[in-house]
Amino acid sequence: MEKTLEGRLFRRYWDDGLLDLLVGVGVLLIGIGWVCDQVALAAVTPALLVPLWRPLRARLVEPRLGAVEFADKRVRRQRRHALGLVGGGVVVFLIALAFALRGVGDGGAARSWIAAMPAILMALPAAVVGASLGLRRFFAYAGVLVAVAPVIVLLDTNPGWAFIAGAVAPLALGAGLLARLLRIDAEVEG
Repeated sequence: MEKTLEGRLFRRYWDDGLLDLLVGVGVLLIGIGWVCDQVALAAVTPALLVPLWRPLRARLVEPRLGAVEFADKRVRRQRRHALGLVGGGVVVFLIALAFALRGVGDGGAARSWIAAMPAILMALPAAVVGASLGLRRFFAYAGVLVAVAPVIVLLDTNPGWAFIAGAVAPLALGAGLLARLLRIDAEVEG
């Protein structure tokens, strides 16, 4: 548990539900794009949602909870975590690509698990974000994706359904947290 006021505030900073809601919308749209063979939708979803977070936070959250500026040390640490997440994503992608290419050639068990890989790959950044921000619920979101992956293999269905199933928890929890926050009257300065 964080001992400093800033540390405790940082942990609470993410409890408004907005991040969860945007993650849920993103994962849902990626899943829909995949199921509907609209790869462009799946590809551009993160690029469209990431820039929305700051203005939505400024409009919905900060009037109720205030704006926070964290210490430079924490900002640098979070920036390193973000770069590590991107680097880790590239490494995982390359491993998955090697796994897929190896599995396609032999037609063995590796090939049947290719359909599970997208959900497992999506679970990794969820867990990393959970660790970086101290959000245990993101480990649960990752767990749902990992749990759904073998179901996708057993049903021999489109991997996009794993994303759709994995979006339910962050959508529901994010919407609930944000709805609770929005019931607080925004302070009007005047």
